[in-house]
Amino acid sequence: MSRTLGTVALCLILAWPLAALGSGSYSYRASKALSAINTAKYHRGKQIFTGQARLDNELSTSASQQEERLKELQALLPQNAQGLANLSQLAGKMSSDHLEALEYYLSIRYRIQVNP
Repeated sequence: MSRTLGTVALCLILAWPLAALGSGSYSYRASKALSAINTAKYHRGKQIFTGQARLDNELSTSASQQEERLKELQALLPQNAQGLANLSQLAGKMSSDHLEALEYYLSIRYRIQVNP
C-alpha cells in the first residue's frame, strides 16, 4: 500500500509540469508579418505622429504638396485616432524620409492603405 501510494505521488509530481501546458504544447513564435516590420522606420514614424521627433522647418521644398498629402492621411485615420494628432501642422517641416516613415507607421499601426 505504501509503495503504491508513493508511486502515485511520484507520478503526480512528475506529471504536474505537463498539466501546466494546458491545451497542448505551445511555443511562441512571432508571426511572419511582425518579423517583417522595419522597426527603425516604424519608430521614427511613431515619433513624428506623437510629436516627439525633432523636425526642421527648412527641410521641405513642397509644403503645399505635403499639406495635401497629410490631409489625405488624416482623413484615412480611424475616428478615435484623428484627435491624437493634427497631421497638416507638420507640412513643410518634414523631409521626404520623414513623410515616408510617417506613412509606414500609419499603415502598420492603423492598418490603413497608404497609396503614395
